[in-house]
Amino acid sequence: MSSNNKIKIYLIGDPSKNMPERKLPTSQNVLSLFFYNYKVLALSINQSYSQAITEVQTRWARAQLPTKRKDHCLSKLKKLYNDWNKLSKSRFNIKSPTQLRNESIFLERIRNIFDISCQDIDKLVTKDQNYFFKAQCQPTRRGLISAGCPDNNTNSDNNNNSDNINNCDYNNNDHDNNINDYNKDNNENNNYNNQKIYENREELENLNNIASKEPEIIEILAGEKGKEIDSQKFSSARLKRISVLNDDEQIPTKKQKIVTPLIASVLDRTNTTDRSAMFIIAAVIIGLGHNLNEYHLSASTVRRCRMEFRNKLSNDLKNHLQINNYLVAHFDGKILHDIVGHEMVDRIPVTVSGMNTSHLLGAPKITNGTGHQQADAVVQILKEWKLDTRVKALCFDTTNSNTGRLNGAAVLIEKKL
Repeated sequence: MSSNNKIKIYLIGDPSKNMPERKLPTSQNVLSLFFYNYKVLALSINQSYSQAITEVQTRWARAQLPTKRKDHCLSKLKKLYNDWNKLSKSRFNIKSPTQLRNESIFLERIRNIFDISCQDIDKLVTKDQNYFFKAQCQPTRRGLISAGCPDNNTNSDNNNNSDNINNCDYNNNDHDNNINDYNKDNNENNNYNNQKIYENREELENLNNIASKEPEIIEILAGEKGKEIDSQKFSSARLKRISVLNDDEQIPTKKQKIVTPLIASVLDRTNTTDRSAMFIIAAVIIGLGHNLNEYHLSASTVRRCRMEFRNKLSNDLKNHLQINNYLVAHFDGKILHDIVGHEMVDRIPVTVSGMNTSHLLGAPKITNGTGHQQADAVVQILKEWKLDTRVKALCFDTTNSNTGRLNGAAVLIEKKL
């Protein structure tokens, strides 16, 4: 494979078909195998993905660790390749601090194992397998897969399955020493060294109740002196991270919504953009002495709230409209500036009037000012407001598009209603 020596992959190195036999492969190993299939063997990109994942699943099967479905594993590899591809596109440019930082983060990421473990793996494996899996997730990657560990696809008729599992040994023969070494490495690489086991049963129940209500990060009060928290007592799906706070700190409350219907109405009235509104509201919160982290505030949040309040206001007007049974529909086409951009568009404002009442229904946009377009727009908006049966007369100017004998808007509206 002389061509293999000529290929150098950015941030990965030489593509190689060889992966560690007695350790779980890292993300760099998987990408190296993928590029070997893709660049050296000239397979299609989908075939390269598939063969790389098949080889990775074989390594995990030897360790007797359950994995995700193959399509989920393929999605993980594709995302990893896409992240590499984004960095690769900028590698020939002048390296900015952002590019260097992103490269450093990516290199640190691919040094970790390519984790394709299934959900709740702790409940599906033995204690020894769990220790081995967690040790492989550490930067030191302690432990080895024994050559005696069978694949999941092979039939094992004998009753020595548990012995084979125990053959997935560690670097030292003393099992207890290995567990202690693992805990030592785990404590050295863990950012949460000062943690505490909550032995009180009532306290554990309270924490589980909090975790069920707050699926995000839960922070638990504890003293400065603490021990390791037993993560098995908490559901990993509900409790993502436990950190220690000082005694005078409190469990963070749910963030408050700052954009009210009144604020959204004022923003619409003053034509304030979502991003400008975000800066204005943030400055007001800080000026009043409040903590900005206690509120939901972003341009997208402001936009969602404004759209929600507009829809609610429109629905309330339609549902609680109090108007006479005999109405006159007024319509007239106008060329106006579009809401977005600087183009001129045709719009047809539609209002209804009756005894001591007058109401603007809307001003829908139409592609042109023909009688058919105007008639369709008027009838549609009347049906949206459920007023099509109450209209007894029409009011319009005497242009040809309105008064035409065959294709005039008035004649067409009368037929549709």
